[in-house]
Amino acid sequence: MNKDISLEGGLRTQHEKQVRIDLGQMFENNGDEISTKLENFPKYVRRQNITHFLAQYELFKQVLNVKGSIVECGVFRGSGLFSWAHFSSILEPNNIMRKIYGFDTFSGFSQ
Repeated sequence: MNKDISLEGGLRTQHEKQVRIDLGQMFENNGDEISTKLENFPKYVRRQNITHFLAQYELFKQVLNVKGSIVECGVFRGSGLFSWAHFSSILEPNNIMRKIYGFDTFSGFSQ
């Protein structure tokens, strides 16, 4: 099954869609190296994305004392998966038992 998976969904206002386009153009038109742009990522992402990232961070802090692995089902482009991995390496650098797993169908789920 091939689905066209869009980040935008159908619930974005025209203004929100335009902000996303404008941020993309600002990223492309900035003369800095890509590595510099990525190191300064808050300049190029919407507050909703940073809010989501911080929410993941707070969730991770709540499981620091829980033994076991972290599983993300439906990794899409990997942002969440790599966030969990970064949080683990920062907040528990000596925890060699914690594993981060990601699963995805790469085609969506049938209805």
